[in-house]
Amino acid sequence: MKKKIFNTAFGGIFVIMLLIPLFSTDLRSGVISKWENRMLADRLPLSVIKKHPRHYIRIFERWFNDHVGFRETLINLYRKINGPQWSFHYQEGGLSYTVGKEGHHFFSGTNHALIAKFQGRAIFSDEQLRAFAQKLSAIKNYLDKEGIPLIVMFCTTKETIYPEYYPETILRGPEPVQLDIITDYLKENTSVDVFSIRQALMAQKDRYLLYPKAPPGDLAHYNEIAAFFAYRELMKHINVHFPEIIPYTTDDIIIECDENGTADVTLKEEITYKKSNDSPFNDLELPNSDFNEVFENSAANPLTILLLRDSYAGIGATYFSRYIAQHFNETIMTHFLNTNNLKQYIDTFHPDIVVFESCEFMFVPLFQSLLELNL
Repeated sequence: MKKKIFNTAFGGIFVIMLLIPLFSTDLRSGVISKWENRMLADRLPLSVIKKHPRHYIRIFERWFNDHVGFRETLINLYRKINGPQWSFHYQEGGLSYTVGKEGHHFFSGTNHALIAKFQGRAIFSDEQLRAFAQKLSAIKNYLDKEGIPLIVMFCTTKETIYPEYYPETILRGPEPVQLDIITDYLKENTSVDVFSIRQALMAQKDRYLLYPKAPPGDLAHYNEIAAFFAYRELMKHINVHFPEIIPYTTDDIIIECDENGTADVTLKEEITYKKSNDSPFNDLELPNSDFNEVFENSAANPLTILLLRDSYAGIGATYFSRYIAQHFNETIMTHFLNTNNLKQYIDTFHPDIVVFESCEFMFVPLFQSLLELNL
């Protein structure tokens, strides 16, 4: 009797174990496996079974194997038992970091957002990208009427340039990466001059270490060497409108860098710009005041540039803004989070060119700030 009860109970548990994954099957389409670096199979409509029964059965089996319940959990468990190595994460305040190969550390963003980007997860939906493109087109149309060219510049985070040092336990998403998808979409669906610095930095990564390797370096940013090549890439687009401005080359600077990627770039030419003590921003009462800066340079071309940017452009005499300040009579800078005051900037500063700059992990706040702009 006891044996019969035991066998019945054991059989019931076994059946339940078989049914739970069945009833937990993922019915979604267009799913990307974060562990296998591929798109999982989609389910065919039942109408196919009448005309192509064998094909339907073969595809259905592939779909079921890809979507059976707890599949990702089991794969994750298998990788932890048999995988090559573990990845290590740590947190400082609300920001997270990942330790990769050969001692390389990576900024992971808030809630590990950059890890999700590395895995190929979409930053924006198609609808959001359309709204993004429409708003940029509206900004360009407004500036065109004022006779002011617009440039949009995207900067890269470390894992986009050095994916080979990322932990192997975090599989990389397919090409094109999200940065390229967003950049290419805006190029194809607007007439705005949009570009990223990815290829420019990829061309230099074997010659220079472009991001800090580990603490105490600033893991959330590139270093001064990368910033110089970002400046060079930006000048290609500025020169379309102002060919008289001569960009600096590597012959014009002195580069020093230690093994940890802490870099110092010195401009051989005398610095002629100075920070304005009486900034017109004081009258606008804007938030993010640390990013509100005006540089004057009487020795430069009689031109004014308005740069709406994040920290990748630099605060004070850092990153690529210090080279820009050498070229323009006035360099006006504020955070792109203050974009809703764009008309005030145009009326106050009368810029000859407007540049928007954002790094990858600031795409969402850039998108939100642009949508809030009323023209």
